[in-house]
Amino acid sequence: MFKFSLKTFILAIVLAGAVPVVYGQNQAQNGDNLWSLQECIDYALANNLTVKRSELQFSADRAIAFQSKAALLPTVNASGNYAFNSGRSLDPTVQQFVTENVQTSNISLNGSLLLFQGGQQLRTIQQSQATAEASQYDLQQSRYTASLNTAQNYLLVLNNQ
Repeated sequence: MFKFSLKTFILAIVLAGAVPVVYGQNQAQNGDNLWSLQECIDYALANNLTVKRSELQFSADRAIAFQSKAALLPTVNASGNYAFNSGRSLDPTVQQFVTENVQTSNISLNGSLLLFQGGQQLRTIQQSQATAEASQYDLQQSRYTASLNTAQNYLLVLNNQ
């Protein structure tokens, strides 16, 4: 597989930019716009589906990495319940039927904190961070590839003219 480095990308852009301001069309006809190489690359980066997919994957992987870090935090749950019975009802304290108003309430608060799980959470965090970093490199690679393909096609059009 061809390794695409930053030096190769910069060299390709410098060589393409060394050509004096050249446009993809000879002359504007009927009000057509002339696009420079940079405009073509910017358009390609903004509309390339592979780049957009890589951006979405990178965002999802960052969210998973954040979620794995948040899993180390303690959890707290609170709940409350209130009941009001009027008339003939069962009194829960003495377990007899009474004809009066009975009010009951329950409140609970639960908390949990993971102390140790064999380092599983730490390994999960490391893995999710590595995955996010890898998807960032994939995003960078897809941007470089789209830019290089656009520059190559741009120069091909100029060469054919």
